[in-house]
Amino acid sequence: MKIKRWFNRFWPVLVIGGAVLIFFWPFFIKGLVPLPADIITGMYFPWLDYKWGYPVGVPVKNPLLSDVVSQIYPYKIYALQALKAGVIPLWNPLMFGGFPHLANIQVGLFNPTNLLYLILPPLTAWGWQTVFQPFLAAFFAYLFFRSLNLSKIAAVLGGLIFAFSGFLIIWLEWNVHGYVIALLPALLYLTQEYFRSGKTRFGIWLSLALAGQIFAGYPQIVVYSLLALGLFVLTQFKLWQKRTLLWFFWLGLGAALASCQLIPTVELFLNSQRRGEVLTVNQSFLPWVHLIAFLAPDFFGHPVTGNFWGAGDYTHSALYSGLVTLILACLILRRVKKTKETFFLVALLTLALLLVLPIPLAAWWQRLNFFGQGAMAATRALFLINFSLAGLAAYSFDFLRKGKMSLKDWRWGWLPVFALIIIFGKTFFSVYQRGLPLGAGVTLINWRVGMRNLILPGAVAFFTSGLLAFAILGRPLVRKAALGLLFILAVVELFRFGWKYTPFTPSNLVFPETPAIEFLKRQPGIFRVEGGDVVPMNMLVAYGLSSFSAYDPMYPRRQAQFLAIIEGGTPNHPKPRYGQISRYDSPLFDLSNICYVLAVKRDNLERATPQGNSMNWQFKLPKLEAVFEDGSVKVLKNNHCLPRAFLVRHYVVEKTEEQIAERLQEESFNPQKTVVLEKELGVTLVGEIEAGETVKQTAVESNKQEFLVTVKKPALLFVSENDYPGWEAEIDGRKTEIFRTDFAFRSVLIPEGEHKVGFSYRPISFRLGALVSGASCLFLILIGLRRLLWCR
Repeated sequence: MKIKRWFNRFWPVLVIGGAVLIFFWPFFIKGLVPLPADIITGMYFPWLDYKWGYPVGVPVKNPLLSDVVSQIYPYKIYALQALKAGVIPLWNPLMFGGFPHLANIQVGLFNPTNLLYLILPPLTAWGWQTVFQPFLAAFFAYLFFRSLNLSKIAAVLGGLIFAFSGFLIIWLEWNVHGYVIALLPALLYLTQEYFRSGKTRFGIWLSLALAGQIFAGYPQIVVYSLLALGLFVLTQFKLWQKRTLLWFFWLGLGAALASCQLIPTVELFLNSQRRGEVLTVNQSFLPWVHLIAFLAPDFFGHPVTGNFWGAGDYTHSALYSGLVTLILACLILRRVKKTKETFFLVALLTLALLLVLPIPLAAWWQRLNFFGQGAMAATRALFLINFSLAGLAAYSFDFLRKGKMSLKDWRWGWLPVFALIIIFGKTFFSVYQRGLPLGAGVTLINWRVGMRNLILPGAVAFFTSGLLAFAILGRPLVRKAALGLLFILAVVELFRFGWKYTPFTPSNLVFPETPAIEFLKRQPGIFRVEGGDVVPMNMLVAYGLSSFSAYDPMYPRRQAQFLAIIEGGTPNHPKPRYGQISRYDSPLFDLSNICYVLAVKRDNLERATPQGNSMNWQFKLPKLEAVFEDGSVKVLKNNHCLPRAFLVRHYVVEKTEEQIAERLQEESFNPQKTVVLEKELGVTLVGEIEAGETVKQTAVESNKQEFLVTVKKPALLFVSENDYPGWEAEIDGRKTEIFRTDFAFRSVLIPEGEHKVGFSYRPISFRLGALVSGASCLFLILIGLRRLLWCR
């Protein structure tokens, strides 16, 4: 009896867990990692020269996931290595000449699941961290749907639909977005329970859930979640009551708990290039025609098959929740006004569509670029569509289970079927009449892709409609069988979508070493490497190699401006999120401590090949000397590369950004002899750097650099590390002023003699944030203790 009671209580969790295990069977059974590492070895040199166990090289399943291996995974590994060394990785010296690591919220440093990396091998931890996303999304959605008085089976179905719908699947392997959206139903559930009972424990958990959502690493989704939460309260409860004020208090406390992340992130944003970026309409909003993805996510092709032809990119298909789900959701439309809960779900669906579609008001708001939202893709709100459809489908399923659906409801369920018939008819006409009703540039091949990818959705739609007929008109036993098949079909349909999109790769493909990389790691000294046309930006971070070119949606504006200056541009037009360098002939390239450059060997037809005897034009410079070759790759040494730190006594002072840029770009400017400051030193420096005056770097850590400096008379110690708020300098243990130098770097004035010079990154933003987080945590603990003592 105990086992039966236990099973009756926990079978929903077992079903959810079992579904997650089935989806991730390649990870659990075959040992493959849910990480697109095939992109590394199958698309780029120097790895592309090797087969890695495949007869003709590594096949790449989904190239759309390149950011996972060029950003998220290297960030995680860097943070893990720092934490294991007992250092909080506030700073990352391996990109952009250094930039704030913790403040980059996508790192998600305080996500509790990062503890997995401290107890498991990195790839195993990554795999489990990926697995937990759909499990938590399904479990929390189940709790919320149960709180709306849905049956267990309907709540489980709603949870699984939400967990394996388009948005979470498309962003699954980022290991960021999934955690943020998983906590939306948790916030809704805790809000529901708090308003119903007023119990303090639900308020405490609400604060923790919001903090956890912020810590997960994607603030735009947090904002959309708060909009959904506000809509839920507005439609379900009376606003003018004491509990509403207390509800705001608990949310505010949750934000305060996350201050150690929020405050540094806000500081980075205020000092970043992102404030000036605005995405195009196609990049940000869901094109109207992509509403077809409600019915057929692959109508415009798929990145895995390499035939995508739609506007924007495939992430616009993240609104897909399955045709079974859509048809079930349509069944409930006739009854929306009868319950507050279904009214909320439809209102949420409407809100999401208003947020993601390019209506004039939304486009105008984006152009205002308030607090950087112009650089945010509005389609990140698509998860709200997935959630609302999951809830509506769960309600329909419950009504069907109770025998409360009629033929009048069934007619609403035919809406998606009719839409599919119309779309198929238009597509068929375009294929055989060669018409182009969706605009120029669309080919016959495109239309054939669309028509082919309508066949499976059509079959699912008609089969679903038939099952609904049995569920509505059949006897109880027939109804149960039809509903069981509907449940399985809804999940299998989403699993097919997910398995097609999600790559699982062998662990030996995750940043393996090659002779060229090993050569670079063996080189003495401190230097940076430019990936050239070989290694994509950021990927060298995984090997502990430092680069200057880098890619991130938000990095210091000064560095973006300096990258533009290297290219011959002006500080008024900083580099965007892609901070690539193409002008290797610039003296500022040498100033940036870029000592090695990677280049692909090409033949007379510009093809990459080990037999190539040529390179692209930017590599053909006298200062770049070939020092190593491996397959199709050459390692070039920059013989004009300046050290990471050196001494100088000549300086000029320029007050404005434009004047500094002009001075740095002068042909006569010698960055090894002269530096540009933005304020006077207060002392006069004379003479040249003499023999015996030396700089030796003695410590290099995430948040600290130390130097042993010997000078015969006062001089400036220049360090080509990004100057950013929070850096402090000491000479022999005494604080000294840091002077911003050569637009983006830093230097300190060294007095005569031998000195120990240290730079430490101790941002006030993090210290203040940690103080607020600590005080908020203590306050929550005291509230919890008071509640326990009071209960006794």
